Amino acid sequence: MVQGFPSVQPGDRPPVGKRDPADVTVLRVVHLRRHIADLRRRIADGAQEQPRFPIEVETHERASRAVPLEQVDACALQRGSGDSFKVSITRAQITVKSVNFEDKGNGIYYLEVTRFGETTNDEWDEAVAKAKGAKGIVLDLRSNPGGYLSAAVYLASEFLDSGTVLLQEDANGDRAPLSVQSTENDHAFAGIPVVVLIDEGSASASEILAAALSERVNAKLVGEKSFGKGTVQDAVDFDDGSGLHLTVAKWLTPSGEWVHDKGLEPDFKVELTDEDINAGRDPQLDKALDLLP
Repeated sequence: MVQGFPSVQPGDRPPVGKRDPADVTVLRVVHLRRHIADLRRRIADGAQEQPRFPIEVETHERASRAVPLEQVDACALQRGSGDSFKVSITRAQITVKSVNFEDKGNGIYYLEVTRFGETTNDEWDEAVAKAKGAKGIVLDLRSNPGGYLSAAVYLASEFLDSGTVLLQEDANGDRAPLSVQSTENDHAFAGIPVVVLIDEGSASASEILAAALSERVNAKLVGEKSFGKGTVQDAVDFDDGSGLHLTVAKWLTPSGEWVHDKGLEPDFKVELTDEDINAGRDPQLDKALDLLP
C-alpha cells in the first residue's frame, strides 16, 4: 500500500472540454503501480517489508506550493523494521509527453496516448512520421482520462480518410456529426489493422477514439471495460481561482450509441493483475500483439 497519496475516484477524471488535463493533477493508478513495483526491485536486498511513503497532507500541499528548485522534506522511507529516514526532493517543472512510441519490429508499432492535451497533436504527428511501412498498430489508451475533444477527432482521422468520428447531441436532441479532418501525415494509418488497449481508466476523449475505431474500422478492443463518460463539457475559470464545468452536450459513437455510465466492453477481456505488474508482464499488450498479422 502507498500511504500519503490522495485517493482518486472515477469522478475525479477531467472532462472532455477546453481545459487541458495536463493542468489537472491526475493520479494514473496503473502507471503508479508500475513505478512502485520498479522501486521495490531497487530496494536493497534483505528488505523484509514493502517500502512505505507516508506523506502528510500539509507536507504535500507545501511541496505543491514550493517554488521551482526549492527543496522540500516531503516524505520518509523505511526499510524493514529499521528507523525511517527523511528524503528531500527538489521541486521542478517536468514536461511529460502525452504520446509515446515504440517499434515492435516486423512493421508493428506501439503508440501510447496518455491524455489529449495542447501538444498531443504535434507529438502524434512526430510519432506517426516514424512509423514507416506500418503493417499493424497497437494504440494504448489505458488510464487515459481524456482531454480535448478536437485531439480525439484528429487522432481518429489518422485511421480514417472520411466519414463520421462521433455525434454530438444537444439539449433538444438534435445531433450533429464531427467528421474526419486532414492530418499532417495524410491519414497514414487508414487501412492498417489496429488493436486498441483500454481499461477502467480510459474515459471521455479516449473512449471517443476507441469507439470510432471499433465501429469504423473494426479495431479490436483489448483489456477491461472503459470508464463510461459520454458528456462534453466547457470549463470556465474565475479570478478567485474557482471554476465551473458546464455540460453542453452528449457525445455518441458513430452508430448513435451513448456509452455514458456503461463504458466500452472489450472484444477480448484481459486482466492486468498486481502480480503481472510486479513481474514486469503485460498480458494485455501481449494479446494485442497476437491479434495483429
